[in-house]
Amino acid sequence: MGEKVMFNSFIIRVYRADPCDYRKVVGLVETMDGSGVRATFDGIEDLAETISNLTVNGPAVHVGGRKSGGHSGGGASRRPCSKP
Repeated sequence: MGEKVMFNSFIIRVYRADPCDYRKVVGLVETMDGSGVRATFDGIEDLAETISNLTVNGPAVHVGGRKSGGHSGGGASRRPCSKP
């Protein structure tokens, strides 16, 4: 009791995802607190770490693999997953 719980909201944009491996995703996380903080992620583990860092440290720090500035382009490829 007495523990304070804070809730944060994020917009998560996925620009590329491998249909054969759900861990291979690339995108952008943006805070919804009006600060305009954005961070890119490259992989599901990086996404989890980015959200964790933004939640723990607050939105004043840049986390993730690269500075944001939009996505790297390229459309989504809808190829079927063929596993041997």
